[in-house]
Amino acid sequence: MASVKESVLAAQQRLAGAVVGAALACPVPTIHDSRALELVLVVLSAAANSIRYVNDALSTAAVAATVIIASGLHHPSTLAAEEQRILYTLVGVGIGVAGTLLTDLLQKRASAQVARQAA
Repeated sequence: MASVKESVLAAQQRLAGAVVGAALACPVPTIHDSRALELVLVVLSAAANSIRYVNDALSTAAVAATVIIASGLHHPSTLAAEEQRILYTLVGVGIGVAGTLLTDLLQKRASAQVARQAA
């Protein structure tokens, strides 16, 4: 079972990956060729799967970019809709950061309580 420190590290890597993935997806709305977008999706999916056990942050970045791009592939939309998808990804990152900070705070609180009981 993973310790709290290991869980926080994994969460931080995934959060960083989500931010990088959103950044990777930013220039995609300027590509209007569906075949080119499909090729980008295949490359990102292959990258995500090939580095899944090597680097969690990079794998998450590739997955996040793939999901953002794929969500608008068959339903072409405006640039505003693409920006909204990226914004929602960043909101999710914020929620993840808040959860990570809350977990760390609860862990410190529990450690302090155990120390007081032992004394």
